[in-house]
Amino acid sequence: MNCDSIVYGRPRKASLLECSRVSLAYGRETVLYHVTLCIDEADFVWVIGPNGCGKSTLIKILSVVLSPRKGTVSICGRDMAGLTRRRAAKQPAVVAQEETADFGFTIQEEIILGRAPHHGGLHFENRADRNPVTGAPRMTPVGRLDNLDGRRI
Repeated sequence: MNCDSIVYGRPRKASLLECSRVSLAYGRETVLYHVTLCIDEADFVWVIGPNGCGKSTLIKILSVVLSPRKGTVSICGRDMAGLTRRRAAKQPAVVAQEETADFGFTIQEEIILGRAPHHGGLHFENRADRNPVTGAPRMTPVGRLDNLDGRRI
């Protein structure tokens, strides 16, 4: 993904994902306070800390599930706050560490669900949807998963 932009007349490479001075509270309890983070393409990032310190809240803010009370989140310099839910769904996504799979989808079926925001209303997958999905298991950081194509999650 190319994140080049022009800032004050000079070229600047924006980070792929940035949050700047993000704060959020649940009621009176502040969970995140002025968190700043920049993630560039090919970065591998861990979010670690004790239970209740705000790790999941930060991930939800970065993936536009929650909105910060203060601060900004941007992808390639574009503020995520102004995006519609549909447009936000087309941005890079989070794969949760633990997820319940009540429907027993195969890995390929789960991956192709990522195409849903690109269509309106009722849509059945077609070749244009399947083509970019076919190679996805081979592109994972952990190595080749294509031998798991037909397995249920």
